Amino acid sequence: MQRAAKPQGIDAVVSTVPADDLVPRAMTLLNGGGKLLLFAHTRRDALAPVDLATVCVGEKDLLGSYSAELALQEKVARMVFTRKLDVRRLITHCFSLENALQAICSGYQTDTWFAQGNGVSRRRRKEALESVQKKQKKS
Repeated sequence: MQRAAKPQGIDAVVSTVPADDLVPRAMTLLNGGGKLLLFAHTRRDALAPVDLATVCVGEKDLLGSYSAELALQEKVARMVFTRKLDVRRLITHCFSLENALQAICSGYQTDTWFAQGNGVSRRRRKEALESVQKKQKKS
């Protein structure tokens, strides 16, 4: 992604996961005037170092959002479930509830964007997947 972003950078990043290390990395990928939106980053006392000169000189925006308004959630749910807002192309994987642990572990395996810097070692990811596979074989 960093190679694709150079030299002009990315216009916007929308982070929907509470990954503290994402903030400084995303800020470096943004172009001048770029925007980083942290959506539902709700862990209290989570800190991330941000180079404030990068924000000011680059005229970048760091925004936070958390939509918990019930009426809005219901409206959005109706739009999604009636396919007025078709989100199917955003879905990359589907798992049954029985495979929930495998689904979580597969998120750590993705090679896209920031996943490699999420603080989970490749060894730990491999161990978690092996554990899931063993449990599935026993079932």
